[in-house]
Amino acid sequence: METDSRPRFLIVGGGGIGERHLRCFQTLADVGVCETNPNRLRALAEKYHCDSYANLDDALREGGFLGAVICTPAPSHLPIASPTPSWRWCSPMDQM
Repeated sequence: METDSRPRFLIVGGGGIGERHLRCFQTLADVGVCETNPNRLRALAEKYHCDSYANLDDALREGGFLGAVICTPAPSHLPIASPTPSWRWCSPMDQM
């Protein structure tokens, strides 16, 4: 779904919060979703016509993402982000 004129983002986690981010990000960017539940992943990919990844390694291997939003349960945020040293940490506080 990538185009040259729109940035590309990855949504990690396809639950309720992830789907909300996916829907909102699609208004401004091309979006891929990473979700471990195959039924949920398929449903999101069909509903939003986006790239889909069954695991984070596949998504990162393909690459091309300007950024990622981790939308998994809070205790999993750090373990997901830690093995990806090329990611730049940012938060709303960075804008203040």
